[in-house]
Amino acid sequence: MPGGMLHSTILTKLPRGAAKGGVAPSRKRISANMRKAMTLRIEKGLTIGEACKLASISEAAWHKNLKQPHVVAVYEAIRARYVGAVEELRARHKARAIEVAAELMETAKSESVRMRAVEFFASEARPGVVVNVSQEAKSGVYAYPKPGQRIVTIEGEASEADPDPT
Repeated sequence: MPGGMLHSTILTKLPRGAAKGGVAPSRKRISANMRKAMTLRIEKGLTIGEACKLASISEAAWHKNLKQPHVVAVYEAIRARYVGAVEELRARHKARAIEVAAELMETAKSESVRMRAVEFFASEARPGVVVNVSQEAKSGVYAYPKPGQRIVTIEGEASEADPDPT
């Protein structure tokens, strides 16, 4: 009977893993080239274009792939693994630097080297203060003060001949 033959042919043509009458599970795969591009972007700090070129994929493929949640998850996992490795490396080198500084502080023949080692240990405990100052003279630019900020206008210049301008 031809109908029975057709039915059995359809069932044998279903993808592996699909139940009879069911839908095949979707495989969420990421190409090796896309993985390479993601790794290059994260680990080497390349631009998207440079990473895609080295991995032999188009930038369009990069952007299309990163719209898929499973690709974003893999990208974040690669990034987290890389950041963890860098933090571990940083901790190892910091520990080694402390060992070397302690050894120099105790055994260096030069007094200046011992002093620098002492300064190294003394400066690490204090939190640093960072002050950024920028001065730009732009005419015709409106500046709006932030809440709580004061505006001070200084007019005129003090001359060298007159030390007290008041």
